[in-house]
Amino acid sequence: MAATSENFNDVLEFVAPTGGVTIGVMALVSGTWVLPLATASATVAFAGKCAGRVNNVVAATSQAWVAGQIIYVTSGGTFTTSSTGNTKIGYAASIKASAAAVGDVILLQR
Repeated sequence: MAATSENFNDVLEFVAPTGGVTIGVMALVSGTWVLPLATASATVAFAGKCAGRVNNVVAATSQAWVAGQIIYVTSGGTFTTSSTGNTKIGYAASIKASAAAVGDVILLQR
């Protein structure tokens, strides 16, 4: 399942890094986690959402989330409640059961 968005007010134009980006798969672009709204090859411009609500991000299945809980992202792009070695990215937009492989987050603006 690909991540999706309900609000496109925080969309910017980015340039795809080495390896490119895939629509709906969170990607680290120039130090910013972005939800690509199009698939793009390396060096090609694409629209990406960098703040606001993003649904169905890949999440650690060992954790339950509560709405408003601080969420971090691992270097591999998995969203987690663990701060150790990870980057703060936002907060949980809704409850996530521990067995769920995806969750909804509100990305913080940088």
